Amino acid sequence: MLFAHHPAQSSRRTPAVRRVGPALRHLPLLIFIVGAAATIALWSVIDGSEDRRIQQETRVTAQQIRRRLESWIDTRTAAVDYLCSRQFTDSTDVWLNFRSTALHFVQLYRGVQALNFIDNRGIIRIVYPESTNAEALGQDLRSDPRPEVTEALKRAEASGSLSRTPVIDLFQGGKGFATYEPLRNGTGEQLGFANCVFRINDLMDSCLSEPELRDRFRFEVLDSFGHRAYLHPLDDKEEQWPWP
Repeated sequence: MLFAHHPAQSSRRTPAVRRVGPALRHLPLLIFIVGAAATIALWSVIDGSEDRRIQQETRVTAQQIRRRLESWIDTRTAAVDYLCSRQFTDSTDVWLNFRSTALHFVQLYRGVQALNFIDNRGIIRIVYPESTNAEALGQDLRSDPRPEVTEALKRAEASGSLSRTPVIDLFQGGKGFATYEPLRNGTGEQLGFANCVFRINDLMDSCLSEPELRDRFRFEVLDSFGHRAYLHPLDDKEEQWPWP
């Protein structure tokens, strides 16, 4: 779930108040009171109109970003799906060529933390890029302490299709999510699994790269349990956000 907040929502204009001295006659006093009432009403209308405009802009922006983020993820998972379909002939072919395939994938699709190969026993055998994902190499995911990971791997194996975890703590640090899909050769034999890892911060920073968006709006991404997975700017305080 993604929320966008407009900083202008927290600033409201307050009309000035003047003291009326006793020297005023009744007619000028009446004119002043009517004039002041009209001014206050006008400010109220302007403030209300501005609030509605900001609310609408915020809602539209949040919807657009949500669609953009979904499109980014769908594009990358579709590429993983293609990778898993008859691209490798056997286990030797995977061992020799998976890294170069992963290199092209990571270069092409920004926001991807890693593309890994998992053997049929559930052990991560190849990680890419190695420099930032070495902690994951050799991990047995069938006995992973994170139930979301073991369940997603079981679903992928049982269904024969892509499965996704909710937001989890990554081996590499930070929050993210992972996909798992059986890797098959031309005869349908399962060679293992392709594991794509998305780090939330990297994905969001790539997806929301426009300075205007990042300067004008605050963003919050919540996982399926309502826990915060991403916040921009990082040093923002919740009490500064005008609306939840």
